Amino acid sequence: MFGRLVLVTREERARELERLLAAAAFARSPKLTRLLQYLVEADREGLKEVVIAGEVYGKGHDYDPAVDSLVRVEVARLRSKLKAHYEGEGCDWAWRLEIARGSYAPVWRRVQPEAKPPRKWPKRVLAGTAAVALAAGVIWGWQEWMVRREVSRAEALLPPSRDLFLQSARERAPRPLDSLLEAAAGYERALRFRPARADIWEGLARTCWHAGDYDRRLYAKAEMAAKRALELDPRRPEAEFYLAHIAFFQRGKAEEAYGRILRAIWLSPDTESFYRYAGDWSAILGKADKGLKLVEDGLKRRPGSEVLRLARLHLLARMGRWNEVESGARQLRGDLATGHRVLAQALMEMGRLEEAESEYGRCVALVEIDKPCWIGLGRVKARRGDRKGAGEVVERLRQIPMHAVAVAMVKAEMGDKQGAMEWLRRAEAEKDDALLYVLAGPGIGALAGEAEYRAMAASLASH
Repeated sequence: MFGRLVLVTREERARELERLLAAAAFARSPKLTRLLQYLVEADREGLKEVVIAGEVYGKGHDYDPAVDSLVRVEVARLRSKLKAHYEGEGCDWAWRLEIARGSYAPVWRRVQPEAKPPRKWPKRVLAGTAAVALAAGVIWGWQEWMVRREVSRAEALLPPSRDLFLQSARERAPRPLDSLLEAAAGYERALRFRPARADIWEGLARTCWHAGDYDRRLYAKAEMAAKRALELDPRRPEAEFYLAHIAFFQRGKAEEAYGRILRAIWLSPDTESFYRYAGDWSAILGKADKGLKLVEDGLKRRPGSEVLRLARLHLLARMGRWNEVESGARQLRGDLATGHRVLAQALMEMGRLEEAESEYGRCVALVEIDKPCWIGLGRVKARRGDRKGAGEVVERLRQIPMHAVAVAMVKAEMGDKQGAMEWLRRAEAEKDDALLYVLAGPGIGALAGEAEYRAMAASLASH
């Protein structure tokens, strides 16, 4: 059935794999898609179950094939899917992929049809065939041009930097919701022509994720697009990041978010911004020491990275090591808003309030819409007894999207515990994504003695 075994070129193998991943048999089977892509890309004899279990399914070193048959079961399913595909949709494909029983190495075979005497076609038929082929080529080329145009236009509408915390005034520019929706529409038009392109699905996820800051309902579309990108290509670290972010901030699933961000780092260990979230979430889960080691391992790879240095400082702040935070923050470049913010936090926690207020002011001057900077500025003004100034900050925060938790933090610092709890209840009702981040993480010290606050924090932490 499978024809002769012949040597498959790298280009042929990549093309056939892409066709297989887009086939109906695998379109709704993300687990099998991931396994298929891994086996084809690994393409080696002697591949062990434990290796597949670790690299495809995230199993640890304690995985025992004698106890857990996951890999064998999934490979058997993959063989069945391949057989069904080649008996149906792929019946006329020139290349066949099979995985022999007892082995995990893929074998490519080329179907050799029986030789038949050449048939003499009328010239009109030949001319018609050539015309159809030419038309198909023209259509395909036009579609490619349309896809490139739509994707290029969409990318131009997105924020210029994908990094969310290493941003200066030059690097960060607000993007109105209309602009982001226009970008999303461009990606969707491109997908009409190329629905099996994982990179376009990932672009749509990125756009809807940004737009979720304005309309949280768009996070659902971002999640759908990221999952589709991973179904088509399981090795998309950016898609893993979006799913991690949504799992944490929209569902309160800290463990799931942490697992996904670790996979994103594994897929792309040089993408510095992933480490910040891994560090923060590790601290929230009580694994700050592991998070610190992870970030410091990243710094060994990229010793000059200010993103990783910032991630390390945020972890040290979570651990209350303020002297180290101050020392490290003063070594960052001066136009980083986040650098001034973390330095200001350290100064505030060490009681150096006047210096802290100055640093928060520099942060706000660099990035006017930075919510954490405004929160810190309001808190330090409250600690200095400047209730009027803290109240003005509260009014400024109310102009920023998703401000309920931010207002609650400043209100608590002002000594208005009742007002702070009212804003926290509003945040809970609005499903403010910052609620879990604050309450399950550093918390609001001024409310620590309030029973309702403790119950809210415990409920969030239990998720």
